[in-house]
Amino acid sequence: MLLLLSVTVTAILLAFSLNRQPVINPYQVLLTDAAGDSFRSGSAQSLDHLERVTQAFFEASSPESLLVVCRDPARVKPLMARHHRRHPLQPLDWQGLDWARPLREPGRTLFLTQSTCADREPMQLVIELSRRGFHVDWESHVGYSEMEWPDFLAHRPTSPTLFRVFVTLLDPPSETTGSPDRLELVHPDHPSPLQASLSRNDALWTELGSQLAEGGWKKVPLTLRLCYDEDIQDPSTVRIVGIEGRGWLMLNQ
Repeated sequence: MLLLLSVTVTAILLAFSLNRQPVINPYQVLLTDAAGDSFRSGSAQSLDHLERVTQAFFEASSPESLLVVCRDPARVKPLMARHHRRHPLQPLDWQGLDWARPLREPGRTLFLTQSTCADREPMQLVIELSRRGFHVDWESHVGYSEMEWPDFLAHRPTSPTLFRVFVTLLDPPSETTGSPDRLELVHPDHPSPLQASLSRNDALWTELGSQLAEGGWKKVPLTLRLCYDEDIQDPSTVRIVGIEGRGWLMLNQ
């Protein structure tokens, strides 16, 4: 999770759904040290654009109107349709942008923003600035996963399935590569944790361990591909077969 912003207008990052806040601020470690709480831009027009995009996102009443202000609309469109069939979209009464803080990611202009909406706790979004303007990261906002967590627990699929989860290293970090590390995986909407083990000799450990270390080893937001192993009978144990993106944000699109 390393994000590096420079220049005029910079965008932001965080995982919140329209109806809830996550356990922690998943992208705290990505915030730059510069600029305090203020959005720094050479033009009031840029700030106005950021505010209008944020307002349009929170007040959207259909997936179609959401897509207009989202990153990667072509890729996200079928994901959004699937997600909002089970989680109906609820337009909010957006009342203003509280702040926008730059995040660090080489080659990207990202912000973490916070807005006030009527009758809600403060709502945060990740927003990217590109040549096409400001666009919200919908996937990290809703914590999009390919399958509902209760269905995953009930059906125990053996094919890899993408989830956005909070990951904690259960044992103190060490430099040894002997016994596999035990990890706890918690879905933001459900209290039932799962466990997984991963050896530091595994090719996945380089990226997974790096993100865990940057996040302080506890409740670190990661986007993982998980599955059950037919040879393991314990229903609370799964395999990690892939890691994607940085935190809950896809950056390779």
